[in-house]
Amino acid sequence: MSGLLPANTTLQLGDNSGNIFHQGVLTSNVNGTTLLTGTFPSTSTGSSTCHSHYTDSSTGALKFLNASGTGEGGHQFYASNSTTAPVKTLEINKTAMLLNTSLTNDSGNTNLSLAYNNLTFTDDTFQCLLNNESFIFYSGGLSNVRINNSSENPNIFFNNGIHSSQLTESDLTFDGVSLPTAVASNTTNINTLKIKQTNLINVYSSPAIYADGAPPTPVPSITSNTYAQFGWYFKNLTVGLKINWYMPPATGMIVSDILGLYMRYFNCSTTSNDNSPFIVVYTKPTGSGDAIPTFAHSVMVYIINTTPVVNTSYTMFMNASGTCPNPSAYASNIQTMIQSPVNNPRGPYAPTESVLAFVIGSNSSSAVNSVDFIAQKFGVMTSNGTQELSFMTLI
Repeated sequence: MSGLLPANTTLQLGDNSGNIFHQGVLTSNVNGTTLLTGTFPSTSTGSSTCHSHYTDSSTGALKFLNASGTGEGGHQFYASNSTTAPVKTLEINKTAMLLNTSLTNDSGNTNLSLAYNNLTFTDDTFQCLLNNESFIFYSGGLSNVRINNSSENPNIFFNNGIHSSQLTESDLTFDGVSLPTAVASNTTNINTLKIKQTNLINVYSSPAIYADGAPPTPVPSITSNTYAQFGWYFKNLTVGLKINWYMPPATGMIVSDILGLYMRYFNCSTTSNDNSPFIVVYTKPTGSGDAIPTFAHSVMVYIINTTPVVNTSYTMFMNASGTCPNPSAYASNIQTMIQSPVNNPRGPYAPTESVLAFVIGSNSSSAVNSVDFIAQKFGVMTSNGTQELSFMTLI
């Protein structure tokens, strides 16, 4: 047997305790193949087909080597017992490490299940689970946070045992209530927030605005000094005097874009809704069936339907869509508007008609001095936000 040993190698088979000892390289080879001896190989092991282990002389590390010749090779670990045939639990080859069971730390708090692609971290009250579809945090028996990456229903879910919320690609719910849809009348939803997002433009008096009507005039000092009200003032001091103050629409605006219209004003001395200002919407002429030839295809007039109180601030509001939220009415009273019942609308006023202009008007038939107000701001409410025009004080 000694003739098979490498030079300077001692083989000690064991002692009385059954222990086996050896020095140098220990190799188990396929019969007839080349043995690996000496130091750990630095080049190809050629046709050798064996398993060897080396002790690194400088670090003391134990190096396992599988020389597989032309085969796949690797290390395979099996387990069995009196009732179970050998089962491969781990394989390490030249391309991968294959584990057929779970990888768990000594405490059992960290577990990687390769069969189900689950990674779990656990302590006494908390658990975190990660797999190819979701990332879940558990606490107190509840799924507190779940990030679901399913292609059919990606979502993020929160739950504290009392309240829950869920975010999907198109919805956000709180305790089962969808935020983007209409909910309780006193609850603000996403659509409402978008509508009420306001852009402000300061507007100064110009012939392009008052056109064929009376221009705005400075607020009388008795009103500004007593009530601190400012803006564009109008009073019909003579017979037939009226206003037509023109405001532009957004580029490309059509009738269906108008969800709501409002005007904030201070009522100085008017005591009748017939003498109060009103709002008119004109659409662009088409050349066929125009209500006002060459000027407007349709005309819609909105009026207030309540009696105004003198020296009172109002925000007159037309809910054109029926679903528009109330505009901001700081330090004023919301005053509902309706479609005028007199010869209105003129023309079809179809949802697809292009808007020409918004007009703040007054009744030319009102008795002298019965129309008396200060216009302060005008707003157009759309699904993309509110455009507000603020009427700058005249000096």
